[in-house]
Amino acid sequence: MPKINKSNQAVIPVLLKEMLLPFIFSLLIITFLLFVNFLIRAVDRFLGTVFDFFIFIVYLFLNLAWIIALSVQMAVLLTCLMTFGRMSEDSEIDGLKFSG
Repeated sequence: MPKINKSNQAVIPVLLKEMLLPFIFSLLIITFLLFVNFLIRAVDRFLGTVFDFFIFIVYLFLNLAWIIALSVQMAVLLTCLMTFGRMSEDSEIDGLKFSG
């Protein structure tokens, strides 16, 4: 594990603050897209059968676990790309390199 010195301790909160909003936004969008995709595929299983609406909601809720497991990973990747791309465009990465 890399050693964290004083200059790195000042950078970590700034990076986390820059990444928080894009992470939440991308997590919601990706989860919504995967959930809609699953919902469209799951509807044909339930068409033509008599069932309780609560069973359908529980079925969707239980399948939400793997959807979130996929969407968190994709949201982290997208957040890192967006954050470091913006920081590179504004030359903030060069400032971090030169500050030590």
